[in-house]
Amino acid sequence: IEDVGLSATIGFKAEAEDIVLLFGNKPGNLGQSLWLDVCAGRREGPPPQTDLVEELKVGTCIREAVLNGTVTAVHDVSDGGFLVALAEMALAGNLGASIDLGDSAGATAWAFEESQSTYVVTVPDGVEFVRQLNAPGVTAICMGSTGGSAIELSIQGVPKSSLPLADLRAAHEGFFPALMGADGALA
Repeated sequence: IEDVGLSATIGFKAEAEDIVLLFGNKPGNLGQSLWLDVCAGRREGPPPQTDLVEELKVGTCIREAVLNGTVTAVHDVSDGGFLVALAEMALAGNLGASIDLGDSAGATAWAFEESQSTYVVTVPDGVEFVRQLNAPGVTAICMGSTGGSAIELSIQGVPKSSLPLADLRAAHEGFFPALMGADGALA
C-alpha cells in the first residue's frame, strides 16, 4: 500500500476492538505449515494454493478498509497462521485478546493454517464491518476482541488457554539469545 498517511499497522490499537478473520477461499489446509513441521514433526501435504485473483480480491477489500479508516490493524497469516499473527499483533500493540476458535474439530486448522489471501484485522465494530463488507467472494468472521494483558483462547465458549503477554514477550525476545548463546547474542 502506498504511503498516504495510513494509520493501520500491525499492532492492536485499543481495548474492545473486534478481531476479524478475512479470507477468500475457506481456510483449513495445514499441509506444509509451520505447525505441522514444528509441533507434529511432519513435512507433508499440499501447500496452500496460490490464487493471484483471490489475493487481489481480498487485498483490495483490505486496502479499501484501511484507506477509509475502518481497519486499525492488519496482518496476514502466511507465517504460522492465525494465532501467530494474533500473537505478533498483541505484542506490537502491548494489548491482549480474547478469541474463540469455534468448533473443536477444526480449531487446529483455524489456528495454524497459512492460506494465502487470509488476513486478521481489527475494527471498532466487527458486526457492522462484516455487515457492510461489499466484496463478493470475501468472507469475514468475528473471532474475538482486543483487551487485557493475555491472549485468552476458547473453543465454543469454553476457556482452553491463557497466555500472559509478559510470558509471550519473554519467549519471543529470548529466542535468539537462547539459540546463539550469550556470546552469539552480543555479536
